[in-house]
Amino acid sequence: MSNTEHLSQRLYLQIADKLAELVKNGEVKVGARFAAERDLAAEFGVSRSTIREAMIALEVSGLVEIRSGSGIYALDPSRKMSSTIANEDMPDPFEVLEARMLLEAESAKMAAERISNDELLQLKQILLSMSVAIEQGNIEEAERIDHAFHLAIVTATRNGALVPIYEWLWQVRELSEVSKRFHLKLRDKGSTPKIDEHKAVCDALMQRDGEKAKAAIEAHLSNVMSRLSACTLV
Repeated sequence: MSNTEHLSQRLYLQIADKLAELVKNGEVKVGARFAAERDLAAEFGVSRSTIREAMIALEVSGLVEIRSGSGIYALDPSRKMSSTIANEDMPDPFEVLEARMLLEAESAKMAAERISNDELLQLKQILLSMSVAIEQGNIEEAERIDHAFHLAIVTATRNGALVPIYEWLWQVRELSEVSKRFHLKLRDKGSTPKIDEHKAVCDALMQRDGEKAKAAIEAHLSNVMSRLSACTLV
């Protein structure tokens, strides 16, 4: 790999390469457990979130096994990185959330001025359905409804260019194997959409207060980012 290619490669993939090298050169034996997440983050000078993304990339490639409640273990180093991961050029989960914050904060502000009464009633119904799904423990359904909630706000801007952008950002969760597994692990640990955060957004829109709606979306997505950052793999 040339220096230019290396610099353009996403950080978590660079770290995944370095972690794989630890196994290949014998610093981490096959079958041995990797050092704790915080120690690896300090060693490589990156965030713990980047270490998690790198480990998920290695898991997808078949180079590590993530055992819940135990740790992350090295597998046979003769296995090559999956081309799907090595060449993946999709935004990582945190990039997606940053982009969503930029898009949705301004969308909420705009929607506060343009949303119809019928759309406000629809938004309240979506919020109620989300609450029911969470109470029933159906996290997957709650996430589907969460998508509908945010989409309804972007749609209410009456700007047709914003909707496909939002939809693509949401679809990255399925298009990127790393993002998909990251969110599945978060779901497995019981993380659900937060009703109070969504209600704050809905209330601001009901008041047609653009600045308040913008602030509520920013607070919500900042909290999502914090929860994602705090999610451990094991």
